[in-house]
Amino acid sequence: ESAFSVTPLLDKIKKGYSLMCIIRKAGELGTCVASPGDVIIRKGNVEYTPATYLNLMPNNRICVGALKEFANFAFEDFRNLDEDSKNFVIRSGRFVICPLDSSYRITHNFPNDDSMRLPGYTTYVRMTDLERLLDNCPDDVDKEGVVREVRKTIARGQEVLRRNYVRIAPTDTEFTALFGLALWNDEIMTVNENLLRISTRNRAAIMKELHVYYTQQGQLDYAERLGNLFCLLVNYQ
Repeated sequence: ESAFSVTPLLDKIKKGYSLMCIIRKAGELGTCVASPGDVIIRKGNVEYTPATYLNLMPNNRICVGALKEFANFAFEDFRNLDEDSKNFVIRSGRFVICPLDSSYRITHNFPNDDSMRLPGYTTYVRMTDLERLLDNCPDDVDKEGVVREVRKTIARGQEVLRRNYVRIAPTDTEFTALFGLALWNDEIMTVNENLLRISTRNRAAIMKELHVYYTQQGQLDYAERLGNLFCLLVNYQ
């Protein structure tokens, strides 16, 4: 981050997010191999291949590792935590961060494709072709039952989240702030006094720089905007 930046923490979160994306992309090169007939979608510097049963779990593990590297890079307080506390923060944060990140990337890369979902950084699945997700799963798996549950879960959750994300349309800086706040989420604050103190401190630092951002943009009356952003974040928790 620039020595003259008035939002050094947000700058660091943004760079940490870029690092996380690089790690996820590189890691998934070994798990996401296209099969004959697969439709590969190119957006910018990312090639999206169909998600499969066999790459869902490896890609989730890659995401967890990348998220840990993000937190280590962006937050000194996280670097100073013991490993058990780090793992807890990541475990609780990923269930907020991953769908938030997915909404961000879908909105930017597939704004007019309501059926698109991104279970991995370089993988996609369409709501209209969920059966494709289970092409290489074991024979004893109830494919129809799994597809039915996945469709119900996505219909109830991610579609609502995506609509709200599109409606509120966070700027890149607002998304950066939400990403940091999602790491230090409410669940972490209930564990012990140390994590409560650390979480509160980092959330306050993020909010302080978000205020600076609005001032720079000439937005002096931004209370309603903040309220919308917080409501959006709560929907992911």
